[in-house]
Amino acid sequence: GIQSVDNEVRIAHGRAWLASRGGMPVGYLLAWLVGDEAQINRVGVVPGERGRGLGLALVRRCLHAVAEEGAATALLEVNADNAAALALYARCGFAQVGRRKGYYPDGSDALVLRVELATAA
Repeated sequence: GIQSVDNEVRIAHGRAWLASRGGMPVGYLLAWLVGDEAQINRVGVVPGERGRGLGLALVRRCLHAVAEEGAATALLEVNADNAAALALYARCGFAQVGRRKGYYPDGSDALVLRVELATAA
């Protein structure tokens, strides 16, 4: 909800990026930066804008920005069934480092992905 996003942006280690088209928000990315590690928490693109590279641009912008702030690695969790997201993250250099069984409310697994920022696309 709005409150959780607001909380995430206001905390000291919170980072947020917003993509807009014609003055309207069409995508976002929320992350944390704690020490030398970034955690991508949420990436979203409105349905009518998907498939146009916005998610990729948001992830790449985030990785570049947190690397400039001193992050050496970035982590995220993604639904093991989300082929589009897995392909996007692979294009950014992420590789699987773990699996969380039954992570999501529907019982599906999360894959834990990690990238070394020195080699991020």
